[in-house]
Amino acid sequence: RRLVPYYKSKTVEYWNCLQPLFEKAQEKCEFEFILTLLRVRGLEDAGWDVFENTERLFQKMVSLSNKVRDFETKRHLFLWLYGHTVEASEPYEIAANLMRVIQGDRYNGWNFPHRTVRGQSVPQSPATKIKKLQAMAQSIGMPGATFPFVDVFDRNLRNAIFHSDYSLYRGEVRTRNPTRRYTNEDILNLLNKALAFFMVFSNLLHGAIASYTE
Repeated sequence: RRLVPYYKSKTVEYWNCLQPLFEKAQEKCEFEFILTLLRVRGLEDAGWDVFENTERLFQKMVSLSNKVRDFETKRHLFLWLYGHTVEASEPYEIAANLMRVIQGDRYNGWNFPHRTVRGQSVPQSPATKIKKLQAMAQSIGMPGATFPFVDVFDRNLRNAIFHSDYSLYRGEVRTRNPTRRYTNEDILNLLNKALAFFMVFSNLLHGAIASYTE
């Protein structure tokens, strides 16, 4: 409860950073803007929208965590949700396409294609995507638009979560590679940032879609 003001302040801060992207892209080219909202990709039919799945999962995980009374279980759930939030590919893709439209380019279904490393197809990391978004934002004169992505992302914590390389001890999250202690407040701040970011991005996307009657 004591962090509610922090969550609210981050919600406002992220909204002010991201909302102009949607507004300016719509003003620049409404057709390409709509393609970005619908995330058109070839002949995909129903059931292939990964962001719809992420949104449903996000809401269910938050609801589930509210029913959990055990501190450790709740913390594991929220750490997993944090990792899922920073890994979700669609916010990066949507932001990149909004910037492309503002730049005067066409919608692109795959702004961050997999790379080939030692003969294997490997997805680009969030850190790599953020760097590319920063360069794009700089080119359109909107460097502040990427602040939410930068502010939410903690590479070390993300790696520790997905490599199961962390431990919980007396409210702390401790990682071994690199060695670091995240205090309870550190973790709560990062979790609230992730929650604020996801809710802002989802609401902006669906608000833009809902503005069209057909």
